[in-house]
Amino acid sequence: MAMTTNDETGAGIGTCAPLLEIATPDVYARNPFRVLGAGVGSSIRDVQREQQRRAMQEKLGVATGPADSALFPVADDPDVQRAALEALARPIDRLLAELFWFWPLDGDDAARDALADGALEGARGAWEAALESEPAVARHNLAVLHHALALEAGSARRTDAERNDAGPALEHAALALEHWSAVVDDEDF
Repeated sequence: MAMTTNDETGAGIGTCAPLLEIATPDVYARNPFRVLGAGVGSSIRDVQREQQRRAMQEKLGVATGPADSALFPVADDPDVQRAALEALARPIDRLLAELFWFWPLDGDDAARDALADGALEGARGAWEAALESEPAVARHNLAVLHHALALEAGSARRTDAERNDAGPALEHAALALEHWSAVVDDEDF
């Protein structure tokens, strides 16, 4: 991590060039775990095996099942998938990808299942229920969810009318900020 200085105060400010590179409105759309339909605990080998399985199922005309949701679709472009695999092989890129993706809850992860089914409210409810038992993971996932929803609400993929209604984007942005703030203040995190 490179250190720079704030000219006004002379205080050191830590900057991480890879973080600044991914800090764009499509931070979640380009996330390697989203692109590959993989969980943050997946190894490169696990991801490759899953890709081979999906390719075989597609070749055989067999449904692959819910690997993603409407908001978080798995990429089907081989070049994009290859770049995502390469990113996961680089430690700093993998760390940042993990930071900006959903972490598993211990045990039966109803939130993961709800997310895979496209039931964002179900995932949110599961994480809110887990705030007492697994606060660090639950808060992190709520921050990621609301941050992604805020960015999606303002994205170019929305109609003009949807983008002009700033209410949902602002509501999700406020919740994301609240959860990210709690995550940063959490010693367990």
